[in-house]
Order: sequence, then C-alpha cells, then structure tokens
Amino acid sequence: MRAVCHLARRSQPLEFSSLSIARSSTVLGDRAVPTSQVKSVADVFKRWTSGDEMLRIAADELRTWTEEVAALGIPHFGEAAGKLVQFREFLRRHFDDEDTMSDQLEAQYGETSPEVAAVRRQADRDHDDLLGQLDSLIARLSETDPAFESWQAATDELGRFFDHLRSHEDREATSISALMPDENGDSR
Repeated sequence: MRAVCHLARRSQPLEFSSLSIARSSTVLGDRAVPTSQVKSVADVFKRWTSGDEMLRIAADELRTWTEEVAALGIPHFGEAAGKLVQFREFLRRHFDDEDTMSDQLEAQYGETSPEVAAVRRQADRDHDDLLGQLDSLIARLSETDPAFESWQAATDELGRFFDHLRSHEDREATSISALMPDENGDSR
C-alpha cells in the first residue's frame, strides 16, 4: 500500500533536462501534487482520528453505564435498548463519515490501489456486520421478556460487541495510518 500512495516531500527544484522549475510539491506515487492538497489530506486524517476517538469515548461511556447498572443489581434491559438505539445512530453516522473521508482520500490520491480497494470492501462488510449485531442486541433487549438469562449475560454480549467494534476500529486505523502523511508530508 505504501508504494502506491507513498508521499515524499520536495523542497529542491525539479530538474527537467536543461529546464529547472523551483516549486514546492509532494509526490503521490509517481505524480507531483500541490502542497495545498497534502494539507487537505492531512485534514482528512485528523478528522478520521478525531471521529475514532469520539466513537471510543461513546462506547466506553456505555460500558461504564452497564457496569454501574450491574452494581445496582436491577437490570435495565429496556433502557439499555434505548441507549443502544442512540449509539447505533451515532455509529451509523461514524461509518458514513468514514465513507465520505475515504471518497475524499481517493479523490486526493487520484486513483485507488487494489490494496486500498480491498481494505475499503472489508470495512464495508465489517460495518454491515457490526450494525447487524447491534440491531440484534437492540431487538432482544427491547422484548417484553428479554432473551437473556440475566443482566450479566446481556452485558457480556454487549461487551463482546464492543470488543469486536474496537478490534475493527484498530484494524482500520492500522490500514489508514499507512496512508497518513506525517507533519512533513511523508508517509509513515
């Protein structure tokens, strides 16, 4: 992936036979791209990492809430379903934002490598799977007689969901960081 989207900073003049053109540009693959586009790419990556951090905080808040409810000893299945409905909407918007940012990165890089396309297809499958798991949890928690043996069983399944989500986000962050320019515009 790095070879396709490798970023290199040019601070010296570009030499073309006897013609010398001084400019500041960044090389994406084989193409020189204006520095202003690199700043735009860096902005997309900042938004990406910010969105991931907001998602992590929201998931951690839900985990903390389930632990607090467990300490009270009174299950709150319906309330948990309501909180998960709100979280699902937040997660859907997060995935939509990632899709938009992926489109912006593809536009900046000009073309997508097969590796980047494969990562994106996997992310799309993961997003559908995670939203499906969440829909199933919400449906079962919303039932008049919830389909869980206990509050602990429900929170255990919710914990597995959040572990799966975190694992997905970590894999995605690893893939996207290979494309992320550092402060000099170079790939990592």
